[in-house]
Parts: sequence; structure tokens; C-alpha cells
Amino acid sequence: MTSDARDWSGLVWSVADLLRGDYKQSDYGAVILPMTVLRRVDSLLEPTKADVLSRLDQLGAEGATDRDATLCAVTGLPFYHTGPLTFGALATNPDTYLQGFSAVVADLLAAFDFGLQVTLLRESGLLVRVVERFAQIDLGPRTVSDRQMGEIFEELVRTVAELSSEIAGEYNTPTDVERLMAALLLASDRETGGLTVYDPVCGTGGTLLEATRQIRERNPFATVEAYGQELNRQTYAICRSTMLMKNMNPHHIVLGDTLSQDHFSAAQFDYLIAVPPMGVEWKRVEQFVQNEARHGHAGRFGAGLPRTNDSSLLFLQHMLAKMKPLDGGGSRIAVLFNGSPLHTGAAGSGESDIRRWILENDLLEGVVALPDQLFPNTRISTYVWVLTNRKERELQGRVILLNARDEWQRMRRSWGDKRKYVAADQVDLIVAAYRDALSVSRNPQDSRHLRLRVLANEEFGYQRVVVERPLRVRFDLTERNHSKLTKGAEGLAAVLRPLIGASWKSRSKALGVLRATAKAGGQDWPDTASFSAFVSRTLRTRDPQGEIQKNRGLIEPDPALSEVVNLPLHRDPDGYLNDDGHPDAWIERGKIRIGYEIRLSHFFVRTLNANFDHLGRFARQRTAKPGFTGEDSGGSGWPHLTAQNLHTADSAVALPEILVSATSVPKATSLTLCEGGDLVGLPGNWRLLPANFGEAVTAMFVLQPSDGHGHVLAEWLNSRPDDATTLRMTSSQLLDTPVPVDMVRPEIEDFLEVVQEGRHKMRATAASTLPNVFAGPQTDVQRLRDEIRSAANEAWLIADLMRPVEDPVGRAEWSYPYHIASLARRYRIGTHPMLRSLS
Repeated sequence: MTSDARDWSGLVWSVADLLRGDYKQSDYGAVILPMTVLRRVDSLLEPTKADVLSRLDQLGAEGATDRDATLCAVTGLPFYHTGPLTFGALATNPDTYLQGFSAVVADLLAAFDFGLQVTLLRESGLLVRVVERFAQIDLGPRTVSDRQMGEIFEELVRTVAELSSEIAGEYNTPTDVERLMAALLLASDRETGGLTVYDPVCGTGGTLLEATRQIRERNPFATVEAYGQELNRQTYAICRSTMLMKNMNPHHIVLGDTLSQDHFSAAQFDYLIAVPPMGVEWKRVEQFVQNEARHGHAGRFGAGLPRTNDSSLLFLQHMLAKMKPLDGGGSRIAVLFNGSPLHTGAAGSGESDIRRWILENDLLEGVVALPDQLFPNTRISTYVWVLTNRKERELQGRVILLNARDEWQRMRRSWGDKRKYVAADQVDLIVAAYRDALSVSRNPQDSRHLRLRVLANEEFGYQRVVVERPLRVRFDLTERNHSKLTKGAEGLAAVLRPLIGASWKSRSKALGVLRATAKAGGQDWPDTASFSAFVSRTLRTRDPQGEIQKNRGLIEPDPALSEVVNLPLHRDPDGYLNDDGHPDAWIERGKIRIGYEIRLSHFFVRTLNANFDHLGRFARQRTAKPGFTGEDSGGSGWPHLTAQNLHTADSAVALPEILVSATSVPKATSLTLCEGGDLVGLPGNWRLLPANFGEAVTAMFVLQPSDGHGHVLAEWLNSRPDDATTLRMTSSQLLDTPVPVDMVRPEIEDFLEVVQEGRHKMRATAASTLPNVFAGPQTDVQRLRDEIRSAANEAWLIADLMRPVEDPVGRAEWSYPYHIASLARRYRIGTHPMLRSLS
């Protein structure tokens, strides 16, 4: 955007001064934008107006009915005006003036609902003044070129978007995001000739225009045609007006719902770019979509249907259906989503099947993770997917994952929720890293290496297997099942009553004793299979050492022990059972499902030369909820652990209390019970609670470490600053966090217990603290273990150093050896705040 264009747009926008008081700021655009279009159109038509009127008279005399092509040929433009009136007549005779425009302009004005605005301006006495002010602004082709006019109108649209909450974010993508998406779309492409760009949800047209601009910058001799479809009438009008102002074909922008009304059903495009609405349901077009899905890949939705609460993957399939075949040159796609399409949906779901189809057909080239707070209407993190059917040879069968979450600048003035932007030089850095992905991923010395991975397509796939274990039971005759067994049979009840409390290890033994007892008492005992099955089901109680149950000769699985496990595609399920020591378990082959997902952990690049596994292997999430406290019972409530007191409270007794009652169910459902030995926190901020901490409630994640791994897990989770930007991560994403298996060892746990205890004591008396042992540059596991041992020794020394600080007598008697004094100076240990604040 040139400064000249900004000056012009400022001049045009100054007309808004006349609207103050009668219009809200957010409604200024409803007047300024269509007025600007009319002023420009009128100026373009002025040189040929006499010729058009003359040719119109000739056509009338000839009785011609189809005059559009002829009159457009006279103007040299895709529109014309059939009357003698000019722009000034809008103030005195607006109806006649507006009726003279051809269909292109008339349709555009109708989409703006301009007739209503003329009425409102006239009623408020502003119409004449506004028209006169616009008439003073020369937007003719001799003064303002097509390129300049396009830039002026784009700047006006940005101004409108900043003032309108309806347009901002939802229909208008921030320019920095558009710039990055277009650059990733083109990457190393150097296509020439006639090229087409398509946006199925074009909004105000920003992404289309940015892609067109970058194509022309890269390929000065390329001709570019932009196509788009938009559902919202106002933004459709803005987009079509922009095309008109830039002397691009406005007929290529159409109005309608892309999912139910494909206005480009037979078209294919070279480049496709879009920012579909995030998390918008598609129930209103469900019938249309399902009908087309029945045609399989002959339609647009052959890969599968996602759940109806998110249409993102439907728009992606629509775009994939518009790609040119490889022998026709192929196509490239850049589309922006939130995190949901990456991983939502288990194996066998519509979302997983769509991802599977995309990856198995090698259509996904890369995913770039962007910073959060880039959009004015949401703070969530977003991801750019780049897809193509003409991958470079070295990238075939692979996917680029680039973590660009740290590439942002703080905005001087927030725009809604948008507080960050990606600067132009950062766009260049991101695109360069993406373009050099293969070499960067192979070179650990490259500074970009830790933010980029290149994975084989198969690494995103997994097998969802159901591991079954046999139902083992014993057979108990209790008071309760005695009543159920003998209901309505008083004689049988009396005979069997002496057996209450008896227990049998086998089904046959239980049935034999019961049958013999009943017959000895003169009672009937049916010998049918159905009655025997009823008795065994009534008496059986789960027992890990009990008898294995069979049903029709097949081992009966225990639903309570059934386990769903996700295994890599290359892993043999039977080998998994053998490796994990499940001698009596089996896998239901008929229940195996293949799934594909792009987990957040896939973006993780190993900084340690170690083996990694998921956090879920070493900890399980606690989900127990607090019981209700009656508000009228005088109950004291629950101790409440928050992020603010997470590292300062050593006991639940010291925590403030919160009342959790039946009348505050939403609050109750957001809280979880925690106790000593639990790992509690949020991404980037974790603590292992002391063993004698007691019981409290918290809104944070609560994990129960297995086999005493809590200190290692706490240290590792606190060393991951990237997670701090993912505060909205789900439980499954948390448990998917990679953990270095080689560091989860008893001796490391003991050392880190000392380190963390020393760190906790230092909070009260030291300006600094012991650094996180995993946050350093060390990549060798053995050397890191040595560093952890040294850190523990340092923590022991600090504990000795701090003992006299806590004890006045000890402070008086203490003498400092040199190495202890050195530690005191390094960590600024002291009780006076001024001492700790010294730099």
C-alpha cells in the first residue's frame, strides 16, 4: 500500500465526518463503500456516455433486445449506464439515476442495500451534502489509475473492517495472515501463463487479492483470473466492488452457500486459498451434503463426512475437488483452520477418514503452526495446511511440520482479540524455513532445526485396537442375590437361606451345591440351560483369581477390563500383547480401526538423544469431582488450589475455601479433587504436591504419576515453554505430550526431588532460583544425568546455606566456607527485600 493510496483513502473517508451523529461508526461503510463505487464507475463511463446513448438509440430503432455485449463494447468495460444523468443526479433524482445502470452495478448496489441508505440519507438531510462531497473528489482514470483505485478501495475496506465487528475476522482476514498464506501457497512455484485463483469463502476478497498480487510479483508475464464465492451479501458486495475497482472481472465473484450451491461445479483452478469459518456447524445444509456424499468421489465429499458441528473439513474436500489433475498441471491449496481438524475424531470417524484419504493419497505437503491472537474475533492458535497433487520428488510421501508460534510482534493497538501480527521479515523467515524444510530437518546445527520436522505419511496413522481380557469371577450367595434368585418361591428361599455367605470358585460347583440343596429340601430345580445361565449371572462376582467364563464355547470378555489402545501402523498387535506381558489377553481383529491424526506432539522435535513415549504411559488423569456442600448446613467448603497459590501452599489447610453446592453445578463440574502426590498445574506451570498436602479442589489439570515418577514429570513439563501458549489444550493432548523415557529412572527421580525441594525453599529468600535441568542445551542423556546429579549436590549445599537464614541461633553461629558464600552471592540469598532485588 503506497502512501499516495493512503492519502486518497483518507480523503474519501473524510466524508464520514458528515455522518457523525446520524450513523454509528460501524455503519459508515454502508454509505462510503457504495458511494465510492458509484463515483468511480460514473467517472469511468463519462468519456463514452454520449456514444452509449447514441448506440442505444440505434439498438432501439433496430428492435434489438440483447444489448449488453454491444454497450459493454462501446464502454470497454463490463458495465454501462443507459441514461443522460450523471453522479450529481444522485442528490436530486436518485431513483432514475440508479435504474440506468447495467446488471453488474445494479446487482452490486442491491447487495449493499444501497436504496435503503439513499432513503436514510434523504430523511436525515444528508444526501445532497454527501453527494456534493463525493462529487468534489476526482476518481477518474486520468487522476487515479486502476492499480491506485484498487489500493484505495482495499484501504477503505480495511477501515470498515476495523470499525465493524460483523466484518472483522469473520469475513476479513488480517493482512499479515493473508500475506503469509499466499507466500506458502506459492512457495517455490514459478508457474507462468494463464493462471486461476479460487477462494470458496472469499469474504471481502483479501486472500484472493493477495494471492493474485504475489503471483504477479513472481511472474510478471502471468495473467491471473480470480474467482470466489461468498455467502454474506454485504461482504459479497464489498468483494465484487473491489474487483470492479481493480479492473478485474466482477462476474467471477458469486453469491451463495458453497456447500449447497457450487456455482463453479465444472471448474478447476491452479491455486486455491481460503480461511473457512471456524467451528461453524453445517446442519442447515446437511441434506444437500449427504445427498452429494452418496455419489462417493464422483461428488465433492467422497472421503467422509465430519460431525455436523464443524464444517472445516467439508470446505477442504470441496477445494480438493477443484484441483486440476496432475497431467493438467496440478494445483496447490493453502487453507487455514483452528486445531480441531488436525486431530478431532477417533479412528473410523468421518474426520479421521478424511485425513486418512488425504494422507494416503499424498496430498498434504505441510502444516504451519501460527501464533495465537492473530484474529480480531478469536485468540486461539491457527494452522495453515498446504496441499498439492504435484509435490517435489524428495517430499513425496512426507509432510512438513513447521512450528512458527514464536514468529510474531506485539501490535501497538489491539484490534479486538488481535494483539499480535506476523511482520513482513518474519513471513520471509517462515517461508524460507518451509522451502528449505528437508535440509533444515537433516541439520541439527541449523537454528531452525528445533522448529521443523519432516515426517512420513504413515507416522500420522495408527491402529485403534480393543484389548480384551477374560471375565474372571467367583460365585457368591449374598442376601441380595438370594432374594433375586428365589423371588416368588418361598419354599426355595427357605431351603437356600442357610447357604447365604457361601462362595464357590467355579460355576459347576455353585450350581451343583445349589441344585443338591434344593432337591434335598424337596424343591424343584430346573435343569434348563437358560435357568443355569440366570443363576450364574446372578451369583457371579468379579475376582482376578476367579474362573474364566465362557459363552457358547467362547471366552467371555470383561467389559470393565476392555482397553482401547492406539498402536503405530507398523506395530503388530499380537507383538504388543507379548511385549506388554498380557498372556491371557486377546485382540478382537474385527474391531481394529485405522485412524489418522496430526497431534500437537508431532510438532515436537527431540532436543535429547533419548527415546520418547507419551505422558499417558507415566501418569493418568484424575477426574474425581468434589461432593456437594450444603449451603444451609454451615459446611466449611473445600480448600481451593489455584495457579496463584500452586507453588506457595504446602498444605491444603492454608488454602482459601470455596463452597461447592448443588446450586453451583457448573462450577462444581469444572473442579477436580487433588491430594498429596498428585501432579497439578497448567501447561508450562506444574508442581508435584507434597505427600502430606491433604485434599483440595482445583480447576487445573490433575495427574496421578505412576511408580513414583512425579518429580521427573514435573521438571520435564515445566521445561516446555511452547506448551504455555496452549493453555486451552485438552486432556488427550496433554497426555500425548512426549516424555524422555531414558530420564524416567529412580535415581533421577531422587535427584530431582532434592532440586525441587531446594527450589521451593529458595522462593522465600532468594532473588534467583535453580534453573530447570531440562531447559539447557545439553542433548546427551548421560551428560544430562551428570548435570542433574550436580544440580542435586548444589541444592543440598543451598539447603545447608539456608538453614541459618531460617534459624536465628544458627545464623549467629554460622561461618561461611568459600564455596557456600559463592552460592549465597549467586542466588542473592537474604531476608531483606533490597538484598534480593540487587542485580
